[in-house]
Amino acid sequence: MGICPNCGSWVDEGDICMSCGGGNYSSNSETGSNRNVREDEEYYLRKAEEYSINGKHLEAIEFYKSAQSYLNNNFIMFDIAKEYETIGDYDTAMEYWDRLCAWNDVNVYIVLGKADLLYRLGRYEEAVTFYKKALNVPTNHSPVLRSNINIAISNSYNAMGKYDMGDSYRENSKKEINTFVYEKMKIADRHMFRGDLDSAKMFYNIVLENDPNNLLAKRKLKQCERICNMDPKMQEKLKKEASERKKLEEKRIEDQKRRAKREQERLKRKKKRMVRRNWECEKILLV
Repeated sequence: MGICPNCGSWVDEGDICMSCGGGNYSSNSETGSNRNVREDEEYYLRKAEEYSINGKHLEAIEFYKSAQSYLNNNFIMFDIAKEYETIGDYDTAMEYWDRLCAWNDVNVYIVLGKADLLYRLGRYEEAVTFYKKALNVPTNHSPVLRSNINIAISNSYNAMGKYDMGDSYRENSKKEINTFVYEKMKIADRHMFRGDLDSAKMFYNIVLENDPNNLLAKRKLKQCERICNMDPKMQEKLKKEASERKKLEEKRIEDQKRRAKREQERLKRKKKRMVRRNWECEKILLV
């Protein structure tokens, strides 16, 4: 039994597909072309995603498995595990998460996937272990992701009745968000200073999405919108002033680089003089 690559119907090996008329399908037959094999790979993944979106998760699982057999790509097991979770087959889903973690336990999303399922099953202590492992994975997480992981750990501790530990990790989550907000505010202010109001508005909105009560971001966003609604001549004047500020800032940065370079050269010359002086002193002592 196999899947027809033309229409996705089930076909006995060697038979003709009754849906589309595809001839002599064999699950082990070669297409005779790398292009055809690639088309089959993309076809299986595309069909699996379509079935998943339409709620036909069993069919999606079969197509994901077929795609994995073609691609030999273990990351497809991630989608298979998620599909099994969706239909409530948690035991099979856990088997796939175990296989994924055994294959690659330094991928934060794989570790989080297993931790989330453990939490859903009420195995909170194990979930905390894997959430902490995800938190310590040696990759550059965004502050938002780290904040979400801290919240998940907090929820797990609260479910176990360890409210002090839960509060501690919730405070860590707030610190991560504050770091993220501070970084985005600096970027937004820089764009506004340079007169790039569209980019500034985008970053102020990102700040407000993560910190809706940030009054400074709200005030500066209104200021950007007010400038955008101004008379075109006034906008042109403000843009010209921003352009001049940008040039001054670039000049200041260049001056800093030149000063730093001169300081490095001065230190090098000083070091050479010291080496020469030491050498001369040693020469005198030897005489």
